[in-house]
Amino acid sequence: MLAAAVATVTNAQLVIATRDVVSQPTWLATANNRALLAMLNSAPVRPIGGLDDPNGSIGLLDPAEGVADVLPNLYADTRSYEVDVQTRPGAPDFSATRHVSASLLAVEIVAALVGVDPTNLAPSPTYGDLIALLNARLGAILPPESIALLAGALDLGVIQRTSR
Repeated sequence: MLAAAVATVTNAQLVIATRDVVSQPTWLATANNRALLAMLNSAPVRPIGGLDDPNGSIGLLDPAEGVADVLPNLYADTRSYEVDVQTRPGAPDFSATRHVSASLLAVEIVAALVGVDPTNLAPSPTYGDLIALLNARLGAILPPESIALLAGALDLGVIQRTSR
């Protein structure tokens, strides 16, 4: 799950820089576009009180508000980016790894991606901790203006959210 999320975020940065990659007639482009669509339609886990993440509105673990299926018009209903990763054909079951201490390389990659000093993380973070950290900071990595560019590149309509 963590590797898939980092790969999708990396692909999103590539799409922002080079929009043409989404229209390449390859299996990889199709798979990357599907993952990106699932991420754009997912949201961070809502904190207590149900308030939106001030860093943005996309995430990995929950469906976005009002979205029942993050991959509309595809063969299976998928509630979130995480579910999409776990239910892809041939996907291994990594559920047990959430409680395993993460490798130093994984900690360094995620810390660099989300902009935190790895020494400020809890000692021996697990892969689950890293997924939660990436989920919480995804809106800062891909702010609303980047999301609009990604939606445009994928030829998606964008619904403007009104403040509550």
